Amino acid sequence: ETLVDKQIEEEKRILDSLAQSTALKAVHELAKGVNYVKPMETGWTPPKHIEQMSQSKIELIRHRRLILVEGLNIPPPIKSFEEMKFPSAIIKALKKRGIKTPSPIQIQGLPVVLKGRDMI
Repeated sequence: ETLVDKQIEEEKRILDSLAQSTALKAVHELAKGVNYVKPMETGWTPPKHIEQMSQSKIELIRHRRLILVEGLNIPPPIKSFEEMKFPSAIIKALKKRGIKTPSPIQIQGLPVVLKGRDMI
């Protein structure tokens, strides 16, 4: 094994260790040494009728909109901005721009984000 081979192997090892510990962090978070260990706490909760939806209904909504999810305790999909509890000013601005209903990624993604969960 040459010196160049050893350097290449060392660089690969360093990059692999960084990739594992710095996934999904912004540059300023990396620079400041920010380390997330739990989801961000938010006060947002879905409406009761959505929280009480059966798993089969949740799966049907996802299936019809080709939404794929993976993980534990994933918030249910929500089919309207009003049910997501967006402020009326935001809903009004969306409607003014012709956006009346969320897209499939928004139907599932916005509840995830509003709960403070990670999403890729």
